Parts: sequence; structure tokens; C-alpha cells
Amino acid sequence: EISGVAASRTHDNVLWMLNDGGNDAAVYAVSRRGRVLARYELDGVANTDWEDLATFELDGKRYLLIADTGDNGGLRRTLQLHVLAEPQALEDGTVTPAWSIAFRWPDGPRDSEAVAVDAAAGQVLVVSKKRRPPELFAVPLKPASQRVVARKLGTLAGIPQPTAQERKAQHSRAALKGLVTAADVSPDGLRLAVMTYHDLAVYT
Repeated sequence: EISGVAASRTHDNVLWMLNDGGNDAAVYAVSRRGRVLARYELDGVANTDWEDLATFELDGKRYLLIADTGDNGGLRRTLQLHVLAEPQALEDGTVTPAWSIAFRWPDGPRDSEAVAVDAAAGQVLVVSKKRRPPELFAVPLKPASQRVVARKLGTLAGIPQPTAQERKAQHSRAALKGLVTAADVSPDGLRLAVMTYHDLAVYT
């Protein structure tokens, strides 16, 4: 199951992808026609529950950020974000993260499948999945210490939620509506896109 996709900032018409938890700790370069171009395994990193992927630029360098933030059972005490330099060559290999961030929520576990990098603000935006309305948090992109606690910025208005009629007619399908599964910041840093199973919301 592909659980994260991000457009390359180094290679034209290339997408970076990763698999969900329980698979190898690897990222894949894939053409827009679906052909796997390269596979990179992360050295010293486990895929506990990888859920999203982002590309960004910082200090003139281009990076990938992997979000190991899935927590379906609400059991994980800490979550991880792994940052690696975007590979220059599209050939199979092994890469070591430039840095990793371990963080926790301020008030107990949550599941999250959506992250985005706001490099200009020096933070990673993390969106909760199952809370209604979805919550938006910030984690420092380059933390000053190893004890990182996500900072709540607020909630996201405007995410469509299931109506009473939808819940009655199709309970299991309706329960998925409004759950956030991906996010990204536009390259110019002016818009945040948030995707659910049904909708795409864009915030300026």
C-alpha cells in the first residue's frame, strides 16, 4: 500500500513514494507513468507505520521528509520524522538520514497520516486523522533539543463531515468522511492542501 507521495524537486516528472507500515524502510522514485526508476533503503531506520512523505528546500538544499506517524491503536509514546537529502542520481542504493526528529503529542496519543513542511517557518505541520474537527500541530524542523513536544496551532475548519443521513444510510463508508490522510504546502509557501478520503481542502 502506497501511503505517501511527493513530487521531486530535483528530477522532472518524478514522484517519490513509500509503502505503509510493515514494509521495508525504503523510498521509491517513480515516473509519472508508473515505472519504478530507483529504490533507496534507509540505513538504521525502521518502518513502524510510515504514513506520509514531503519534499522541501532548506538553505539551498533539497530534502525528503518521511513521517512515521501512524498509530491506529493509540499506543505509541513517540513518533518519528526522518529527513534525507534528495538523491541526485536515480539508481538503487542505501541512504542515511541527514537527521531524525522524535516527538510526542502534548496530551496523549493520536493517529496521523498527514504532514507538510513549511520550510520558511522552520516547522513541520502535522494533522490528526480521527479527531473532529482535525487538529493542526507544528513540530520544529531543526529542533534545539531531543525532547520535542508538538505544539497545537488549532483546528481545521471547513473539512466536510458526514451528515446524519449519510451515517444512517452507509455507516462504515460515512465514518471515513472527514478523516485527513495527506497534506502538503505549495512550493511558494502560500497554500496548505489537506486531503481526506472524499475531499481536498486548500487553505491560504
